[in-house]
Amino acid sequence: IDNLEISEPKTKLVVSFLKNFSDKKNSILIIPKDKDKNMHRASSNIPKVAALAPKSLNVYEILKYKTILLDKDAVETIKETYMKQ
Repeated sequence: IDNLEISEPKTKLVVSFLKNFSDKKNSILIIPKDKDKNMHRASSNIPKVAALAPKSLNVYEILKYKTILLDKDAVETIKETYMKQ
């Protein structure tokens, strides 16, 4: 996704955004760009939804969730963090 950023840490904003990607039955992992505190705060109150920093990824969290939403800027952070050069 090009941009997962929200203007303020409101759960209502995240819920309306997530309706476009999944129904309420599926679990969703959101990986916003690094240091996006608004998304972490807003998604913490939603059942079956978690936000994880791109530098904190682990196999368990990736396999645990049915849907993964990844910010475009987070992809670069993941490459820098986990890919050996």
